[in-house]
Amino acid sequence: MDYYTTWDNELQKQVILSQEGIPIFGVTDINRCAFNIENGRITLQVRYYDSYELGDKHTYYITAHNGEGRWLINDLQWIDQ
Repeated sequence: MDYYTTWDNELQKQVILSQEGIPIFGVTDINRCAFNIENGRITLQVRYYDSYELGDKHTYYITAHNGEGRWLINDLQWIDQ
């Protein structure tokens, strides 16, 4: 995946800026996702169809753990199928 990070003065933290190739997960994606919670870790699996061309299939995995009183993302995967 292509991504860039930058310091956000307002949030006072490092943030990832979306660029080409990084899917943005939003409310409209809820019907395409499944969750798995195990051992303090959550994995969100979102399936995309016909995103770039008819017939394509992709799965976006986001894995996070609970730390510092919030969920922290520790892995992102975009898999072509």
